[in-house]
Amino acid sequence: FEEKDWFEAIDIVNCRRQELEFKHALQAALEIPADNPIVLFDGSLIFWHLENMSERLHDEYLPRYLALLDYYYKKKILIAGYISMPKSKELVNLVRMQLSDCDPNNNDAHTQVDHMLDTHVAQSFLQPFERTILFANHSPIVKLYPVHLKPYFFYLHVGDEIVRIEVPAWVAENNDNIDSIVKTICDQSRKGFGYPVVLSEAHEQAVVKGPDRDFFYHIIYDLGQQQKRMIAFSLKQVKKRIVSV
Repeated sequence: FEEKDWFEAIDIVNCRRQELEFKHALQAALEIPADNPIVLFDGSLIFWHLENMSERLHDEYLPRYLALLDYYYKKKILIAGYISMPKSKELVNLVRMQLSDCDPNNNDAHTQVDHMLDTHVAQSFLQPFERTILFANHSPIVKLYPVHLKPYFFYLHVGDEIVRIEVPAWVAENNDNIDSIVKTICDQSRKGFGYPVVLSEAHEQAVVKGPDRDFFYHIIYDLGQQQKRMIAFSLKQVKKRIVSV
């Protein structure tokens, strides 16, 4: 087998799964009779996972994701990424810059906040069901997004925690859009005792048990053999396959 015949099974499945999640949510939103449907996506609208994958998968799936996000835009379906327990430090970096007077060599000035996360900063002033202003993201992968799809984010206090909400630029530029998203998330979080009901129910439906998951990858491996394509599994997966046999 040549090198081009290899692909990482888990990576391609994860990429395909995310694509299908966007498609399914889009189709469901189009079928809802409501005037202003909102799609709440569990996770980031910044496709970080592609940065750790092969160039082939990156170049194949980023355009697909962006094309789907663009379709949301064309149909004016509001979409937001919901991130529970975010580990981001973008606000912390702003605080660090302020403490060091924008001098990158003045490291001692900001050591007191180096251990903090954005949620710690937001928690110091946000009251329950309040949000921060919107911030633009300038990560390298975001430079590949069309202008109207570039992700913006804000932090929202949902009662029990501070969450990060990400939206495309076309959503962020309209205050009514943001108000609708915040209102919906707060309502869902109250009903779900701190976590949106719709996401909880989606998780319940999406759970795949270990034996089923192993059987799924076993089928992928067999199909790869039939098509003379080598499937790359991690050492842990190989060991599990040997044990199961």
